[in-house]
Amino acid sequence: MSFIDGRIVYDTDGKSVLDKVGILQRKLKNKEVDVVEEYGVVKNALGNAATLIQQAIDECAPLGLWVVVPKGDYLLEKSLIAKTGLKMLVHKDAKMLRYHNDCMVLNGASGNATGQSNIWIEGGIWDCRGNVIADDGSAFAMGYASNITLRNLKIYNVNFSHGMEICAINGADIEFCEGYGFIDAGGTRTTAEFIQIERGTSAGFPYFGSGDGTISKNIRVRRCKVGASDVAPSFNVGLGSHDVATAIGADGVYVADCDFTQAVEIGMDIKGYVNVVIERTKMKAKQGLAIYHDGTSVTNVTLRDCDIVGTVTQGVRLDNVQKIVIENTKIVGYTNGVYGVKAIDVDICNKSDISGQTSDALNFITNSTNIMVTRSIIRLAGRHAFNIYDGATHVRLRDNEIIDVTTNVFNFAGSGTKLVFVTGNLVLDTTLTNVVNASSGVDKLFFKDNVYSSAIATPISSSATNSNILASDNQTF
Repeated sequence: MSFIDGRIVYDTDGKSVLDKVGILQRKLKNKEVDVVEEYGVVKNALGNAATLIQQAIDECAPLGLWVVVPKGDYLLEKSLIAKTGLKMLVHKDAKMLRYHNDCMVLNGASGNATGQSNIWIEGGIWDCRGNVIADDGSAFAMGYASNITLRNLKIYNVNFSHGMEICAINGADIEFCEGYGFIDAGGTRTTAEFIQIERGTSAGFPYFGSGDGTISKNIRVRRCKVGASDVAPSFNVGLGSHDVATAIGADGVYVADCDFTQAVEIGMDIKGYVNVVIERTKMKAKQGLAIYHDGTSVTNVTLRDCDIVGTVTQGVRLDNVQKIVIENTKIVGYTNGVYGVKAIDVDICNKSDISGQTSDALNFITNSTNIMVTRSIIRLAGRHAFNIYDGATHVRLRDNEIIDVTTNVFNFAGSGTKLVFVTGNLVLDTTLTNVVNASSGVDKLFFKDNVYSSAIATPISSSATNSNILASDNQTF
């Protein structure tokens, strides 16, 4: 409603319509709006900071204007709802502090069927204050939408939830984001991720209703990292999903140049992802990298130029997966370097460097098939360099260099283990139980053109049937 005083029209708030038009024109000209100058947000005071920032979001997002949050502390009394078209730039030293018990930013309101799309949020320190507010709530929850960009965010002290949830999103860029501090007083949330990527379900993304299982697609994660804060340890998982492995949760995930070496439980835990590329990424946790799938669908994961350490169990676990390529990657496992169960079409190559400190460097079991390890370095195996058994078939171990193995270099066992070709490998150890050991039940094992030390007392011990394992077919030094 408005009233007229002479020729000037006023709104009920007392501001002239001409003044408001001038403000709008200035905003459009500058292409950005400072929430302190234009909306009167008060720094370092609990009251209506979130309400006024929300007003700026609501008014500026449709116009394509940048919502700018300058340096300072902002005490948020409620969640912020990102709207379609939002472009938000937060000063790198602006502290967004949670004073409520929900997520800090969502791309929709509770009860919505879908989320808002075309959102860009950059910068700022986002402190969930989970050490003070003992309620869960992720920093960012983005679901059922497309074209989401989150950049240069520093997220602190999440309680029992995630740094960011990317669920049922088609097209997301997550760059230069860091997560510090995870609080779990009960010690039961071992699967909480800094970056959660999965399908939309009520369990994985409870904010917008019951969920319809829409998967995430085309997700790019670059130069992100996790670590401890001054009041809490690091996130349990750097990036991943805690959904069931038998459902496809994401299709087309690219991860590059990330640092998850401070994760507690698992560096990356990807369940039900397909068409994944992981490059130049570091992981170090109790388990380095875990890849799970349904055993029938093609997983298609490429791991390239990475550095992975499992401090308690495996460096890399492959469970019911198909079509895995690992190249030029260093993998250290406290137990196994690479552990495969029902793994199909696995290619480890191009100077990968693998060790299993207390057990086997590489272990493939339970009907794993079409396993190829070529032109790689296998070192520091607490037991065997290669342990292949329990129905594993179509295995090719070729042109590898092996050093510092404790028991056997090539160990084959179990009924149904067959069609194993071991050729052109260089074994540098001079003291071993056996170079190759094959128990009864192994069938069609071929061992040829390998080189090992003449000092090894019993290089070959085999009960394999229908096989060719002759010392004369190999060379000694």
